Amino acid sequence: MQWMSTAASVEGWLAAGGAFGPQNDVTPDMYGIPLERKIGVLGAAAKVLRFDASDMMPGAVGAGSEWKGFTDYFSGAADLDTILKQIDASWPKQ
Repeated sequence: MQWMSTAASVEGWLAAGGAFGPQNDVTPDMYGIPLERKIGVLGAAAKVLRFDASDMMPGAVGAGSEWKGFTDYFSGAADLDTILKQIDASWPKQ
């Protein structure tokens, strides 16, 4: 746990891209992608942490259909109406 709280534990991920380091000793130069470096700097200076709506959704939706739907939409693999229908259909029946 102590090692995971250090920048050394995420340094390779930061350099490769696709990750952010919440550790206090992460520095901007550890980020290999300029845009992620800028986002990392903003995140490190933030005074408030907010979660998105998916954190309050059932796992099948927030970490499943919503995530897949958004990535499909932004990659052009599916249109918005189809994605929204799939997300709605994935909600657990009560």
